[in-house]
Amino acid sequence: MSRRLILFTSLPRVGGHSTLTYGLCRLLRPHFDAIEVWCKTMPEHGHSAAVAAQIEGLGCRVVLLSDEQGRLRWRTLASAVARAWRDRPTVFFALAMRHLSVLLAVLVAAKNSIYYHITHDLNPGTIKRLNFYARVFQRMVFICPATYDNFPGAASNPQFTWVPQSSEIPVREPEKLAAEREARVIPDGPIRLGLIGRLTQDKGSAAMIDFIDTTKSICEFHVAGVGPFAAAFQERECRTGPVTVNFHGAYDPAEREAFLRKFFGGIDLLLVPSQDEWETLSMAALESIQHGVPALLCRTGGLASFAHAQLGPAAEEVVRLVSPQDYAETLENLAQQPRRPQAGMVMPCRDYYEQFFSDSAVLQRWLAVLIR
Repeated sequence: MSRRLILFTSLPRVGGHSTLTYGLCRLLRPHFDAIEVWCKTMPEHGHSAAVAAQIEGLGCRVVLLSDEQGRLRWRTLASAVARAWRDRPTVFFALAMRHLSVLLAVLVAAKNSIYYHITHDLNPGTIKRLNFYARVFQRMVFICPATYDNFPGAASNPQFTWVPQSSEIPVREPEKLAAEREARVIPDGPIRLGLIGRLTQDKGSAAMIDFIDTTKSICEFHVAGVGPFAAAFQERECRTGPVTVNFHGAYDPAEREAFLRKFFGGIDLLLVPSQDEWETLSMAALESIQHGVPALLCRTGGLASFAHAQLGPAAEEVVRLVSPQDYAETLENLAQQPRRPQAGMVMPCRDYYEQFFSDSAVLQRWLAVLIR
């Protein structure tokens, strides 16, 4: 009997949904005879045709259920549902698409249905909403164990579980990472810090602007991403002072591999200074450690998962977790220390990643949820 998967998601030009969706398709395609990716555009986030093409290149079918503004194409939706009725899918998988995913799960009536919650949003309204979704979906999956641990009743309910995101790029020729980075290091030069992703207040951009403006430590600060604070970082490229700011802009998810190889090749430490509780298993942190670059994280939201027993916990030389109020002081202290040899940083990071977040590790957890 053939196995068919319908994945309901969005493919924004910039954002985690595109990376998560591509990763899931790449990971699961060998285990399903057919995968259809149903896309509804998030208003103001756009649709990445490049990522859609990459997914189709894996042998999946991409169906656009909406226009660029997120307005549903009802005929396309009806046709997709009718096709699902004619050939009942094995799995309907909603990647955090909220209310419409509930309606589609009911209409499609797959043999197995999955709802993937990808933020650490656990306010009372969200808990009530997810418990309602659990009346429709057969399995409720959290992206990180901290969310699973904190969700009321999840640990005692086999309907709930957690599976980390697929994040493997893969990194080509990892044995060359240390040498590539050493080649870009100025002897006795300053530490090179990196920040990548959404440049917002909640994700710590304001705190990093304050660090740049007030620190007396000589360092390089590399920034990539989009958001309200992008202009502030760009402005500081032209300023003189102890911090040299380099703004690398945004990148299309379809160019992820080449962009990240270059970005992480130019830094010694990734910064994840998220201030809010919504952060999960930071994709930036997973991208960083698989490139052999350690990360300094705020102990907020789902980031606390790196201290979870089933994920190591991560050694401090790989992932250091500090409270938001101590983050600036810790960063100041690290900026004043001599740079560690690159080879000594790469292997511990990559060994940790391979054990807990590689495709092979994540795939086993997904197959236990999807294949029944």
